[in-house]
Amino acid sequence: MNEYCFPESIVGPLNLESLRAMERSRIADHPYMKLDPAYVDFITDNHGGIPIKQWFNSKDGRLFRIGRYVNFGGPYTPPYQDSWEFPGRDHRMDWSHEALETIANIADGCAAFLVPFGILYSRDHHPDDMGVIYSNMLCFDYKNMHGALPSVAAWINANAVTEYCRLQEQGVNPFLEMDHSNITHPVADCFADFLRILMHEQPA
Repeated sequence: MNEYCFPESIVGPLNLESLRAMERSRIADHPYMKLDPAYVDFITDNHGGIPIKQWFNSKDGRLFRIGRYVNFGGPYTPPYQDSWEFPGRDHRMDWSHEALETIANIADGCAAFLVPFGILYSRDHHPDDMGVIYSNMLCFDYKNMHGALPSVAAWINANAVTEYCRLQEQGVNPFLEMDHSNITHPVADCFADFLRILMHEQPA
């Protein structure tokens, strides 16, 4: 029995080459940006799934809820699920790494050192009910590494957009100079630690 994700929510088998292609694209600019091996093992068995344990606290005491893990494209397990946001394509593609990098603000707001791997609830709304462009994300943070492993941080979309626009107005390159202090909230030192802090229920 899967202890991490609801089996029926897993979107289909992971195309490991798609994952490695993403990794190579980051390594081309920053050689240390290799994926956490614990995450690779996890996503192989839980590709794009909805977690059983969803609640967690950031290190600064904020409560978050993860709704789904990012996927790396199809083929997706039938039946086909039409996207309400982008009709004519499978809804599960909306939460692929490719879509988040090209459609959502994550492409600008993550700067060079964040890699999204999960989509957070927006208040009581599951990511499947929200628009891709406005979603908050869970990311690997390569600017705050612990040894060879990236830490985990929650990324707040609206704050990232505000910071991005501020830097553009100042003529500064947002991709390299973004201040993450109000955009990301540290969660765990590595992916294995993140899995350990997940809770079944919202704490009282």
